Amino acid sequence: MYFMGMVKTATKEYPKKQLLQWASGNGTGPTPNRGSHKLLQSIAPDGSKIIACVWVDKKPETIICNRYTGHPGIPSERLRHRIDVVDGIPITVQYTTMIPRPLIVEKFFEFFSSIDVHDHYRQGSLAIEREWITHTWWHRTFGTIFGICVVDAYLAYRYESDKDILASTDVVDFTTFMDLLAHQLIHNIYVPSSATLRRRSDDSASVSVAHVEDQVQHKLRSLGFLCTRKI
Repeated sequence: MYFMGMVKTATKEYPKKQLLQWASGNGTGPTPNRGSHKLLQSIAPDGSKIIACVWVDKKPETIICNRYTGHPGIPSERLRHRIDVVDGIPITVQYTTMIPRPLIVEKFFEFFSSIDVHDHYRQGSLAIEREWITHTWWHRTFGTIFGICVVDAYLAYRYESDKDILASTDVVDFTTFMDLLAHQLIHNIYVPSSATLRRRSDDSASVSVAHVEDQVQHKLRSLGFLCTRKI
């Protein structure tokens, strides 16, 4: 299992002080340029590696991981603006600056915002905890886990759409997805009702497990998305 994370306050057994000293120039050498980085590595008894990294951006960023190396990554492209005066008229000029970074930093910031996007959907848009007021802990736990499942389903749907599986269908937004999902959960025709299950003695009305499993694999027609569910 691989892990990568930013080190802020939980610094036990992490050489943050030494890394920040190097980044600020308080160590033995000169102040490093923006985009410079330094790696420290430790090897566990089982041979696994833990890497501590500091990257000098506008402020030093400290990262810990057990994956990747210090190989160069794609530089970080930053859009900047400045005011130039041409013939006495001030104009805004856009330009970009390229900041070098190692592969560790590139991969970290590529996916760093994923948890914030997930929280925005679950807490900002869905907001089960805000709408379902309860003092019962298992109700709150159920609501939170259910919200996580709904957001995960939507993100999976978006991921598949990016792979052109849904090229023939317009990709809906999260609000529309929730409306369609709520309707299909309330009017679920793919799971046999309790009244149907009680008629198992009548062979003509009974629903076999195989039949139910066949019905579980269905298409969300409103979305045009093929999804697979298992009971």
